Amino acid sequence: MEENAALPDQMAESRWELLRQGNQVAFGQLYRGFYRELYGYARRLVRQDDEARNLIQELFLSLWERHEALPEVASVKAYLFVSVRRRAHRLLTNAPRQIDYDLWEGQDSGTFVFSAEDFLMAGEREEAVKAQLVQSINTLPERLREIIYLRYYQDLSIGEIAEALSLNYQSVANSLQRAYRSLREE
Repeated sequence: MEENAALPDQMAESRWELLRQGNQVAFGQLYRGFYRELYGYARRLVRQDDEARNLIQELFLSLWERHEALPEVASVKAYLFVSVRRRAHRLLTNAPRQIDYDLWEGQDSGTFVFSAEDFLMAGEREEAVKAQLVQSINTLPERLREIIYLRYYQDLSIGEIAEALSLNYQSVANSLQRAYRSLREE
């Protein structure tokens, strides 16, 4: 049941809209695109493979059954993660007998359990993302790089940046938005 990598945000949003219209292909693409991440999260919450798989299956079954009533969402990924968390919480609080807690003797059911491998993999991903971000920032025009530096490396507010660079507030805000857009595209 190994599924594909996560969908890019824009693609997920368009698939969500198609799902809301009853498109089965879009539904399948959302399922395949988010299964792995959602399963990993559910697994950490409920700590059992079968329960995590069932939780994800039930979530997607529910999405399909009520596709016409699904809300517009700003972030499909966030919506799905919140849904998984809520379902896991209900599972752990409403039906505790379904889970074999003896496997985790002495552990609180609401905590995550991390392995050293989790931290190593997360660290590697984080380093790769940081390197890509630095490379992308360095391709921005000088003024945008300066604004990014002041905002995120010196923790100045937009107003403080505007004052420091003798710009108006809206110009700085617009410049930050342009920088974000450019960085997202890369």
